[in-house]
Order: sequence, then structure tokens, then C-alpha cells
Amino acid sequence: MQQRLYYLSDETECDSAIVSSGEQDGRFFAILAATLFHPQGGGQLADGGWIDDCKVLSVESLGEAILHVTERLLPPGPVRLRVDADKRALHSRLHSAGHLIGTVGIDLGLRPDKAQHWPEASRVVFRMEETAPPEAGEWEDKVNHIVAQNLPRQCGIQDGARMVGFGRLPAFPCGGTHVRSLADIGRIRILSVKTKKDTVTVNYDIL
Repeated sequence: MQQRLYYLSDETECDSAIVSSGEQDGRFFAILAATLFHPQGGGQLADGGWIDDCKVLSVESLGEAILHVTERLLPPGPVRLRVDADKRALHSRLHSAGHLIGTVGIDLGLRPDKAQHWPEASRVVFRMEETAPPEAGEWEDKVNHIVAQNLPRQCGIQDGARMVGFGRLPAFPCGGTHVRSLADIGRIRILSVKTKKDTVTVNYDIL
């Protein structure tokens, strides 16, 4: 089975090997024995970077496999992986911020439904039962109060699922990348809190 090294490692460079490669629908792809590249999914965009000196154009899940779409065909054999560290850091900060917003929502009696942790388009959607959500300013104060505690990330595998949490906060099943400690997020800015019927959408960004 292909190893997803980013589950338990923050490294952005390592050695690996291409076990198979090919071309389909005009795109070149490579499958690695072990990968540091996070594929698009779970509300998070794919990592960028390079396999040796070849640019990785996208990273996609296909069943249990991860396809690395490359700018040219690469032969099987040993390779060096290099993830775009700046892009990874941004995605991790946004994803961790989304988890904190979800945690605050749960504390307020809301039920997380779905989330998107994309630059300039991040949001967490909740289902609302009886509890009315706070205004954006109050929500922002609550999440940044947690950020200021600088809790460390807790990450592990439980019953076959990867669990991610921070300090004493509840851990959740998650396949995405996250900051090592909450201060690395920076300040979370709540752009808007919109209510429609039984749905609450919290749009956010980071500074």
C-alpha cells in the first residue's frame, strides 16, 4: 500500500521511488511508493512541488492510490520529492483554522456539516437546530482566544483512522495537513456569518 508520509510527518523533502507511471487523456502521471504530497480532498487543495526537477501539476486520489500529475513522463525508479513549502504552510494554516471554527461551533450547539479550506474561499458550514450563532466579531474573539493558547498538535492513528487535535481540544478524523502548534496559524479573521434556514456558513481568512 502506498505510504502517505504527510499523515505523520511535516517534512517537505524526502527520497522515494516511482513504482508506475504513464499517460492518460493527455496527462502524465506517476504513482510513488511513498509520498509527501497531499492530494486535493477533504476540503483542502493539493500540494504543489517537484519530483526531481519535474513539476507536479496536481495531486489526485484514485481509490487507495495517489496520482501525481507531472509536466512530463517520468520513468520508474528512485526520485527526490520536494513539496512547495510555502503553499503547504498556507494550506495547513487554513485547515487548522477551520478546525478551530468547527470546535467553537460545536461548543455553541451547532453541528459541522462541511468545510472548504481554500485560499480566499474558506468556509465552514454548520447545521443549526435551536441555537442562534453569534455575530462575526464574537466568533472571531472566541477562535483567536484559542489560538493564543498555542496548543500543540496531537496526531495519530486510531482504529485505522488518522485523528488530529490540538492539546486538550477534541480530536477529529482528518486526512489534511495542519500546523504544529496553534500560534502558527496567525490571526483568524471571520469575514461573515450567514444564516439560511437551518444552515450557518462561517466565511473566514487568516492574517
